[in-house]
Amino acid sequence: MRRQMAAELATLAHRLDRLAELDWKTRDFTRNGLRDGLAEVIACFPVYRTYIAGGRVSAADRAAIERAAVARAAQTGRADPAVLAFIRDVLLLRPGAALVESRRPDLADFVLRFQQYTAALMAKGIEDTAFYRHHRLAALNEVGGDPGDFAADPGRVHRALAERAHAWPHAMLATATHDAKRGEDVRRRAARAVRARGRLARGDGPLAPPQSAAPAQRRRPPRARGGRRVSSSTRPWSGPCRRRLERPDADFAARMRDYLRKAAREAKRATSWWQPDDAYERALDAFVEGALGDRGFLDALAPLRARIARLGALNALAQCLLKLTAPGVPDLYQGAEAWQLALVDPDNRRAVDFDALAAGLDTVAEIERLGPGERRERIAALVAGADRDGLAKQLLVRRALAARRRAGAALPRRRLRAAGGDRALRGPRVRLRPPPRRAARGGRGPAPGRGAHRRRPATARARCVG
Repeated sequence: MRRQMAAELATLAHRLDRLAELDWKTRDFTRNGLRDGLAEVIACFPVYRTYIAGGRVSAADRAAIERAAVARAAQTGRADPAVLAFIRDVLLLRPGAALVESRRPDLADFVLRFQQYTAALMAKGIEDTAFYRHHRLAALNEVGGDPGDFAADPGRVHRALAERAHAWPHAMLATATHDAKRGEDVRRRAARAVRARGRLARGDGPLAPPQSAAPAQRRRPPRARGGRRVSSSTRPWSGPCRRRLERPDADFAARMRDYLRKAAREAKRATSWWQPDDAYERALDAFVEGALGDRGFLDALAPLRARIARLGALNALAQCLLKLTAPGVPDLYQGAEAWQLALVDPDNRRAVDFDALAAGLDTVAEIERLGPGERRERIAALVAGADRDGLAKQLLVRRALAARRRAGAALPRRRLRAAGGDRALRGPRVRLRPPPRRAARGGRGPAPGRGAHRRRPATARARCVG
């Protein structure tokens, strides 16, 4: 509010000042006082925005506005309590705002602009600033997410899905968008990497790049060292799935340089978009080059990367299955049919390699044509960590969408069931193999246990990361 969005705040204060002049009880409020009061209320706003329209104020919107005004009045003496009360009454469209009927359109216009401003400000302050400073569990730092909301138990998931099925049965289900901070599968790897949180927090062990990688960065004050922590929570889990990198990947290095530079600028501590620090950003570039160019560091990191990639793949497949079978319309972001190891934009807006995806589908079709034993072995090998190209995910998407098409509206409405305690959910059955062929003479095929393609429940394990 003091820098990047100060002009918009000044415009709001000007419009509020014009409303205040209409009543003798509020016309003595100064424009600066109204601007300070707006800033104080917005700073305490508990939600991105309210949705006041048509002269109607919902109970949730009323509570958010009351909470912001009361909280700020109780926490600081920098704003006049009378100004805060006036702002509250204006936002709630109360008759006490003392506005003649002819000026009601001006009041509605102010409330609309206020709602648009708080949404943009919250996005800039939380998603584009705080999320680049808070690195304890990067998988939770996502658009629309809350790092304080650590995990959900099955009961809460059931209630949320039931509410979606009742109120928004055709709403989009998305796990990746153009605005995401990390690709959906990078987040799942980062969540699994929490088991290495001790090394991540200390910055030592195989997760720590060589000390010679960024001497300029180490000379910075501690508050400016976020680039190293962001790198440790993103770089190891967003690269190619190979266990050993035979040579530094120039394309991946360029992507990491761009990502860390944007992350540092969004954090606004050592550098920023409006005041870039060239020396610091060159040190970040050297940090990436030193880390990815050090063979000893890469070799030491390789076993951990391979393990996290395998466990993260299981989490990613579980997430994908839940999305494809939950109430709503599942959305697959461009290229996310296979592993999506993208970073923040513009990295997640790169051209999709449709030829590779088509080749993957051909391979999936070949797997489906294999005999039962060979098919199980091939799928087991993919899930065990031999899947570099996302074939397991493409196979899951293909079979889950086919099951959804066959079941129609019934599949998403089936209730998920708790399985394996509070760490797992068991959902609708989705076969990862073709349906059994009917016997030539109208029979039902081989009996269970004798080569039949039995339908097994697909268990999606939503493990608590902590």
